[in-house]
Amino acid sequence: MGQRLDLLRTRVHKTAVAVSVPAYRAALRRGTLAAIEHTPLLRGLPVDTVLDVGANRGQFSVLAAHLFPAATIIAFEPLAGPASDYRRVLGSRAMLHELAVGASSGTTVVFETKADDSSSLRRPTEAQLELSSGSEIVAEHVVRVARLDELVRRAAGGSTLLKIDVQGGEYEVLLGAEELLAARVRHVYVEASFVELYRGQRLVGDVVRLLSQHGFDLRAIANPTRGAAGIAQADLLFGRAER
Repeated sequence: MGQRLDLLRTRVHKTAVAVSVPAYRAALRRGTLAAIEHTPLLRGLPVDTVLDVGANRGQFSVLAAHLFPAATIIAFEPLAGPASDYRRVLGSRAMLHELAVGASSGTTVVFETKADDSSSLRRPTEAQLELSSGSEIVAEHVVRVARLDELVRRAAGGSTLLKIDVQGGEYEVLLGAEELLAARVRHVYVEASFVELYRGQRLVGDVVRLLSQHGFDLRAIANPTRGAAGIAQADLLFGRAER
């Protein structure tokens, strides 16, 4: 009950802010509530390119377009419904690839959930079902999956922000982005889990170790989601380590 009340309060606050900002208000009229909870960590970062992996209806891209008005936005969303909404909201402001992102290229199954922003390439566990209402699987779709290095090899430039929120597949996205991490990405903003919310997913420690191997330091942790046993997941901001 407490978790649901917190979520309701957060949504009410986000809606109030969205109504007060013209860019967010325009998106809200089209059915997308900007992900303003990420503003404190991201505001002021030097960003020329945003890679929005797990774009859903454009919640993060709308925020990024407002915070980084000159940045190129490239987004990735495998589900047709949210992808259609994304295009209606962002239009020509962003480039959207309608596919999944992972460690290898080919085809895979995406499990669509009742609340489609909980959809994943992995099945939800009981912990996820308890944590987030709407995590029940309602459909399965075969979709294309590709490595990020293959998709944006020539498109990402300058100071790149890589955002990843793919419900349990974040580690695999990073495995498929090793060239970008080595050369172009300056910040990584990733939702990571402290407990197994999706079957077989890699947890926070794995994500931190992998990014550390690529020269990134953990800079901040925000927006924790609490489950029955404590913090279940949070947003982590990484920056390239000073050399």
